[in-house]
Amino acid sequence: MKEATLEDFIESKKDKPVSVSFAQAAEKNLNYDWMQKEAVVKAFTDDAEKRKWYNDNLKEVDPLYANLKPLDGYIIRMSVREYVESKTGLLIVNPDMTQSIRPGSHTPGDAIRNPYDFDSVAVIVAVPHYDTQLKPGDMVQVVRPRPEVVGDQVVHYENGYAHPEYKLGELPKSVESRHFGYALVPFNRIKVLL
Repeated sequence: MKEATLEDFIESKKDKPVSVSFAQAAEKNLNYDWMQKEAVVKAFTDDAEKRKWYNDNLKEVDPLYANLKPLDGYIIRMSVREYVESKTGLLIVNPDMTQSIRPGSHTPGDAIRNPYDFDSVAVIVAVPHYDTQLKPGDMVQVVRPRPEVVGDQVVHYENGYAHPEYKLGELPKSVESRHFGYALVPFNRIKVLL
């Protein structure tokens, strides 16, 4: 038996090609690698467009949330970090990575992507009755919420909030959800009025 080398280990960690089944033998001559790359580029481009749309419409708050009256704290809607496009048209994705937790040991595991990826800019949605400084529609800078991790999954974010009408256990991770991006934060999480 051959002794494993560093090169063997590196080779074992490389992505393996995806198998493709062919209806006819002649189709084997086609190059399917470009199709996979095109699909990845399209997914990132679509995600970038959705993020931009969400941020452009950040102030258009759902009446479901705008009509709430928090007793203590502020309901905010957070913006997401957008992808950056270089001068040459290259889409630069800078994912927000967080540490997973190994089950049963509470020790750090692999780095995993935070699907929420919030920016520090938010819009005030609802304020407590006693506040005279801030009003709904004000743009503010807030402390970015930390993701809450269970095992190798980001399941929540700090101060995350969803309307009681939202019945799922995890907060939505898609900017297309009407319940995405809301938080109920104390005053000390709001840093600056923009």
